[in-house]
Parts: sequence; structure tokens; C-alpha cells
Amino acid sequence: MLGQEKAFKIMEEALAMTKADEMEIVLMGHDHSLTRYANSQIHQNTAEENATMIFKAVSGKRIGVSSTNNFHPKKIAKAVESALESAMKQVPIDDYPGLPQKTDIPEVHTWVDRTMEINPEEKALIIGDMIARTHGDRMSLHGAFYTGASELAVANSNGIRTYTKGTLSNITVITASADTSGYASDSSRNVDDLNHIALVEEALEAAKTHGEIKSLEPGKYPVLLEEYAVSEMLIYLASMGLTADSVENGHSFVPHYKGKEVFKPNISLYDDGFCPDSFAVPFDFEGQPRRRVDFIKNGVVTGEITHNNYTASKEGIKSTGHSLTPESGISRTEPFNMIMEPGTKTREEIIAGMERGVLVKRFHYLTTVHPLKTIISGMTRDGVFWVEDGKIKHRLRDMRFTQSILDLFKNTKELTSARKAIWFRDYTLDFPMNVVIPQLYVEDFNFTGQTEF
Repeated sequence: MLGQEKAFKIMEEALAMTKADEMEIVLMGHDHSLTRYANSQIHQNTAEENATMIFKAVSGKRIGVSSTNNFHPKKIAKAVESALESAMKQVPIDDYPGLPQKTDIPEVHTWVDRTMEINPEEKALIIGDMIARTHGDRMSLHGAFYTGASELAVANSNGIRTYTKGTLSNITVITASADTSGYASDSSRNVDDLNHIALVEEALEAAKTHGEIKSLEPGKYPVLLEEYAVSEMLIYLASMGLTADSVENGHSFVPHYKGKEVFKPNISLYDDGFCPDSFAVPFDFEGQPRRRVDFIKNGVVTGEITHNNYTASKEGIKSTGHSLTPESGISRTEPFNMIMEPGTKTREEIIAGMERGVLVKRFHYLTTVHPLKTIISGMTRDGVFWVEDGKIKHRLRDMRFTQSILDLFKNTKELTSARKAIWFRDYTLDFPMNVVIPQLYVEDFNFTGQTEF
């Protein structure tokens, strides 16, 4: 990676080249390493180091974007010129306020040396230990061991100069036999915080049959959703309704419920880029500090949504620090650090209180059915079980579901007191999107049929 001093030097030189009225530069760099394993053996080691600069040129009310990962002065000059040429061909955006101004950015600790020091040999030893722990259960091990670092710098012609860097590590484990599979995953800034033994044990537990594997008739059932399942639903909810562009496009539920107590008081959902339990990042891709956004507070839809500089200016407020990169679109924003307040019961207490219902590990193949109603469809995966009289009775075959996330929140009876931070790797952005959530016990969840595999 470049480091702050070199990054700023390159960006200053690029800003001096432009003839645009305003220029914004986003520099993203990374140094990533990934070890993959399947069928209980390592089959791939990869490593990548790269950096990209994205240029946003403003000419009057016109905007143009270009990018390059070649930092030779001639290539940078060409990209700077291309951004302005692109801007001159665009239709003016009458209400465009210009680039944001310089503001203070709080510091956060996001770097751990040890994560960048671990080598492939050490990873192989850890993976070998995980494989050995599956032999007695006659399971094969699959997954990946990721470590890496990313840097983000933003500079513009209004004086913004921001830089941050962070490390991140992740182990994902899938245990599989001919009939079942189990899943576990964990992430941390510090690779030594990853407990690979606990992850294997969790995945093995999720792969158990508990006797015969049975089918469940379609219908509505009480469900305990583990954090992996909840996190995937929240990612869909974010894009469907928690952003300025979703409101602008007319498919957000927020304007319809603003100020109303739609859910039980146990539901509170917010975004906080400085939450110590999440993978904090101090600023967005416009160099604006991330601000806390309360989407749902004690069951009430507050009306708050994520904004960038452009969408905030139209509302006469400050950016919430949730912009995406310049090429993503002028109104695009995204929650990056969603947090859900926990409940008061342990997972074991919730299961013990279930007369009958379903335990779901995670989902896959999710798709949006109706954004305004927050309806999604998908399938269960890697661990779904029937619970009766407070005990897991047997494994279920995977099922399909169609469910409104808003209805799910309305029917959430309990949340676990423990929460888990889950990282979603975005292959277009070098900084993590993540959620911190408890498990949810939902009274009615709509299963629509069986999967065919």
C-alpha cells in the first residue's frame, strides 16, 4: 500500500493538473491474501496488491468521472483530462451544490500489525488443525482464510485531505457430508482473535442430523434466526429502504411510516461508523465523517436515512457520511455499519422456551420480490432444525421462503443478549460493510416449499 504521505503527494499533483472548476479524488488501495481449502485440503493461495484512483471533475453543474490504477504522471494526467471531458458532455444537474467542504474527522483505531504479519505457512498450520478436528465426524472441510489491509484517501479542491487504513481477517468454515452441511464464520481486525477451533465446532454442530432428516410442510412457523440469517436480511433492507436514493426512487417504506410505532419497543436499528463493536471507518468516499443514523428507535420509524453531500443539500441538512464512490451515482448511499440493539435472553433460554418451531442457520440465493413491502425470497442453508418442547428434535431439509422483513420485525418476540459482528466483503470497495446483530426469535415466518437440492 502507498501510505498517507505518498498517497497525498500523488493526489496533490493530480489536483494541480485539473482545469475543472472542482475536482475530487478517491484513492483506494489494498494488500490482500487468501487461502482456500476444499475437500479437506488446501487448493489455492492467492495474494493481490493494487490501488485505484477515481477522479470526479465538476464543470459548472456538470460532473464527469474517470479512474486509473496506473500512477505514472502521464496516466494520471490522462485520467484527470478524461474526467473533465466526460463532465463537459453531461447534462447539468441544476441543484448540484458542489463538492463538500473540509471538516474535522475523528480518529479510530483500525490497524493491527499482526494481521499483516501472518504468512501462508502459519495459515496452513491453522487450516491443518481444523481439518484434523473433522476426521472423527467423517466430515470434509471447505472454506477460506482471508487476511488483508486496505487504505482510503480522499482529497478535493476545497481542502479535504483525509486518510485511513485498516486490517481485516476472516475465517469461513463449511463442514459437509453426503447429506448435510454446517457453516461458521468470524472476522476481526486482529487475526489472533479468530478462534478456529470454536468455528469448526460450530460448523460441525450445524451439520448434525439429530436423528432422521425430515421434511416440513409449507406454512408459517415460529423461527429462531441466527445472526448469519439476520445479517443477510438487513443488507437487503438497507438497499430497499434505508437510503436517500431509495426514498428518491419511491421504493422506501420510511416515508410511509415516519414517526409511527410500527414495531415492538424491542426493535432498534441504527448505523454508526464509530461503534467499537463493528469494523469502524471514520469517513466516507467524499471525506465526510460518518454520523449515527437511527432508522428504528424503540419500535418507531424515525424517518432518518443515509445521505451523501448531494442528497443532504436538497434536504438542507449535513451529509451523514454514507456516500459511495463517485462512479456509483450522484444519489447513491449505503449504510456500512448497521447495529441492532440486543435483547435480554440467551440463545439457550429462547430455545428452551420454544414449544415448536424452526432454527435457521443462514440463507442463500436471496432476491428482492417487492422493495416497498420489503419482501424477499430465498432458501435456508447449512443447518435448519425442528425444535419441540425446548429441544432440537431433528434436522429439516432445506426450505424456500418468501417473507416481508417489516413483518418479521413486527413479529419479533425475543432478541438474544449476545451479538455478532458480521463482515460482508464487497469486491468493488476496499472497506468493509458490516452488521452487528443478535439472533431473532420470530413468531411467524413464511416457508413456501422445499428446495430441490
